[in-house]
Amino acid sequence: MTTQAPDKFQAPALGGATFGRMPDFDHPRVKRTDHPHIPDGYRGFDRFASTACYRRYIATWELRDQSLYLLDVAGYYVIVGESPVPADWYSGWLMVDHGQLVTEDFYPMQPVYEHCTAFEFSHGCLQERTEWRYDSANSRDPFFQLQQFEMSLKR
Repeated sequence: MTTQAPDKFQAPALGGATFGRMPDFDHPRVKRTDHPHIPDGYRGFDRFASTACYRRYIATWELRDQSLYLLDVAGYYVIVGESPVPADWYSGWLMVDHGQLVTEDFYPMQPVYEHCTAFEFSHGCLQERTEWRYDSANSRDPFFQLQQFEMSLKR
């Protein structure tokens, strides 16, 4: 499996744009297209048909006023009408990476950053936020630490 191109995530508390593993679309205003749609902020990005982007899109999301919004999408999807689109279809945890890159190893196919913020949403409304920080003193395996953190959220 190839490391996937992440979506963009904006939250003032995280100091600007970061990258995350975000939800798939389930909204009538987000439509699939036959040809790639590439907005200005995505110029030069051509991975929509590659194995690095199996979803065939890259989206920009924002956490604003305790709610999750879809701001923009590039690739084989478009937003119909005005943006942002409230992500009221999404309930669950979102993991957002930020800080310095700790490892780019291709095993197990996921880069690990020094911080990860987990946001729990219910119908697009923020319910909880928790933080994880890589601790190099206690483990040399950052991916294992991140997996342990993700597993603790599912309990």
